[in-house]
Amino acid sequence: MPLNDRILQYDLSRGRIPRAETILAHADLLRPFGLTGVMLYIECVVENSVFPACGCGATPVTAAWLAAVREGLKRRGLDLYPCIEVLGHQEHLLALPAFASHGETESGACNFRIDAPETRDAVKRWLGELLAHFETPLVHAACDEAFKLGLGRSAPFIRERGFEAALADYLNDLAAFLRARGRTMAVSADPLIHYPALRGLLAPDVVVCNWGYGTWTEVYERENHNFARHAFVTAGRRNWAWGNCMAEYILTPFDRLEANTGIWLGLCAQSGAEGFIISDWGSYENVNPFAATVIGALYVLRRLADPAYTREAWLDDVSRLVLGRCDDGLREALRLMTSVQNNARYFGNRLADWSPVLPALFLGDPDSRPVVRLSALFERGGIDAFIADARLAVARLDAVRAGGAPQPALLDALRHLARRMLLTALRTRICHDHAWATGAIWLAKEDFDEPLRRRDEYRALAAADLGYTMAEWDRDCLESERERCRRALSDACDSAAAAVRITDNSLYLFPPRPV
Repeated sequence: MPLNDRILQYDLSRGRIPRAETILAHADLLRPFGLTGVMLYIECVVENSVFPACGCGATPVTAAWLAAVREGLKRRGLDLYPCIEVLGHQEHLLALPAFASHGETESGACNFRIDAPETRDAVKRWLGELLAHFETPLVHAACDEAFKLGLGRSAPFIRERGFEAALADYLNDLAAFLRARGRTMAVSADPLIHYPALRGLLAPDVVVCNWGYGTWTEVYERENHNFARHAFVTAGRRNWAWGNCMAEYILTPFDRLEANTGIWLGLCAQSGAEGFIISDWGSYENVNPFAATVIGALYVLRRLADPAYTREAWLDDVSRLVLGRCDDGLREALRLMTSVQNNARYFGNRLADWSPVLPALFLGDPDSRPVVRLSALFERGGIDAFIADARLAVARLDAVRAGGAPQPALLDALRHLARRMLLTALRTRICHDHAWATGAIWLAKEDFDEPLRRRDEYRALAAADLGYTMAEWDRDCLESERERCRRALSDACDSAAAAVRITDNSLYLFPPRPV
């Protein structure tokens, strides 16, 4: 049956690694909405005897952790799938001198070379050890974004055979390895989209998993055509789709989520997709509470089951999940918070299409060129509307009665996210003013009163945000990259505060006034 498998994927390789208890708690919340399993995205983070677990910060993923997740899900009737990068996204591993020879290039390699027998053997031995932790017949091998493939050590091998044939040789070799162990390999659709001849060279049982996390109009789709080429890359093959719960934004951008899920519903129906993966991508910038993961995944699961599912129904479901009842204040706050990313009152639609603004402004250095350029594009009135709506969302959630709430931690997390949205709105104004104040500043000292008040409010919110985030991290996550993420939040606070400064020439007035 199409889309019989509905999976929530966690990223174990960048930033936070949830505790086993956290994943199982999410499974309990989402299983009633149609969740059938969990997928773990793995680069080089699991303890094994072949490659070191070097990409997970302070906490390698252990066999005991994997067993706790697997067995806990099994008791709930849910599956645990692996997504193991066998080609690209291995920069942590390949940066180590002892393993650099497996990389495509001598420095800065991000993907394995495909020509060396010793590299292929090591990848197979590593893959074989990881398989022991998973029981599902499908093994997602990723193979996306191998940006330097053919630019270094594999070049002679590829020139001799041709690019598509050489890559097919590598992938088919791994597919045969998995097949001999009763497993079926899935690969991301990227290589087949970019190198169409590859599709006919891959073993016929290789499953294609296409992904796309935005909308038809966003720049990624215009440049890479994942949606537009879906029918081609999946024709005649078993296939899955890979969407997104949008949890890496300050809060789930509903318009984007709604469009993305709708696109995939149509494409999956055409291709007969068997499963759908809801991705929760980690990063050193994604330090949001898992409440964003839960409510985003809830929407996708409900929409997959009912294509007519609406935003209003989703707001009701979130309110019932958190409070056990529908609450107008919570609904209004969430409506404000989830409309930020694509709200034309704040940001132009073109800006939202080309650059998701909130993650960049949340942690970006105000003096960096990307943030200066991005901030300068905003209209000041739009930022002020953003600030006003963020304040309203905070007030609405603070007024919600929490007595008897079945999920008080989720309510606390939503309140925290509302404050994070407000501090981001304030930071947007700080960055905007800073971008326009570069160069000579002819202002009176009193003109800095309001920016300084804004800075002080921002710093107070940022300090509270840091405290909540670290406490939530300690409760819900392994240590992993805790210190790196803590430092990123702390640096963001310091850099934004430093952007409001009274320079020497700001004490002058222009044009000069008569004495």
